Amino acid sequence: MFFFLRNGISAFDETRIEGLPLQDRTIERFCNAVAAEVLVPIADIREQIRGLSGNLENGGEDQFAALAKRYHVSRAVVLRRMLDDERVSSAFYRAKAAEWDAQKASGGSGGNYHATQNAYLSERFLQEVFARYARRQISRDEVADYIDIKPKNVEKLQDLVLRGSAA
Repeated sequence: MFFFLRNGISAFDETRIEGLPLQDRTIERFCNAVAAEVLVPIADIREQIRGLSGNLENGGEDQFAALAKRYHVSRAVVLRRMLDDERVSSAFYRAKAAEWDAQKASGGSGGNYHATQNAYLSERFLQEVFARYARRQISRDEVADYIDIKPKNVEKLQDLVLRGSAA
């Protein structure tokens, strides 16, 4: 899940929200709820989940990947939506999110990092980041920070996203 702060775009992080003044926390939570419903409508994901194994926590990785692909979001966004709907436990959510973060951090051999970055970040998020970059609302360093790449690689990933090759 992603949310907008007054100074830009940031990955979902509840600790950042808790550090905001009360009025801003309320606004951020509302915006998160709207974004969640737009990206992964609860009625639709409930319908999709109905076709999966009884206990989502015991299912395979492919179920999260398939749902992420359906909604064009990351597996973590799908899992967060399941957590918000009380379909998985917070312990399971934290463990899987940490596991996926570790996978992302370790990189691995083979493949094109820039072409597979969308497996971890939603296409919509990447498009919004690059739209703000094009409008000079955020800097190259901020883009790199938001999507966890080196500043020198921003244009390369931007080209892939704009051509639709990052999906």
